[in-house]
Amino acid sequence: SQIRTNMINMLARTYRSAPLGVILAALDLKDADALKEFGSKVMVSGEGTETETPIVEKVEGDLVTFAASEENMKRVGSAYKEGVGYDDVAAMMFKTALRGQ
Repeated sequence: SQIRTNMINMLARTYRSAPLGVILAALDLKDADALKEFGSKVMVSGEGTETETPIVEKVEGDLVTFAASEENMKRVGSAYKEGVGYDDVAAMMFKTALRGQ
């Protein structure tokens, strides 16, 4: 679905890595295999993207690593931090949408 695609794009822009359980819950997916399958179909987008690269780089144990991007690499500590809620992600999505207009 488009909502799930938008969510994984926002998570990948925000985090270089995050706990598997958090990503599964945010995307309403059941397990790592479902995430790998879905993530392999969503490609990294944005400036400087010349080749098609899956948005999920790898899933190892309970950690998801997103493909490196200008967005998720420009901040020190772009790994998931406990306490960042859906309201925070929604606010970031809203700001991103406004910039795109």
